Amino acid sequence: MKSKSKPLGCPTLRRRKWQTLTLPLLLASFAMMAGCADRVVVKTDFCTPWKPIFVSRADVLTDPTAKAIRDHDETGVKLGCWPAPKKAKPAPKP
Repeated sequence: MKSKSKPLGCPTLRRRKWQTLTLPLLLASFAMMAGCADRVVVKTDFCTPWKPIFVSRADVLTDPTAKAIRDHDETGVKLGCWPAPKKAKPAPKP
């Protein structure tokens, strides 16, 4: 039994031909437009979230909060985000 070949005017063949022509043109246009995009450079600075925490005399701290603040400040010093605090000089004896 012979298979029948479809005539060229068949809607299925026209649609398939259209799809095979459209896809490469579409991909080529996307590739050309990508060349026009600006390059974005993102600088990562790990010190941005690390700011020293200063406590005023009016604040009331619990021990766990004071330990968390100390750990936070020590981490900032280790990362090099700010210099280590200067040690307070002892008060002179009278």
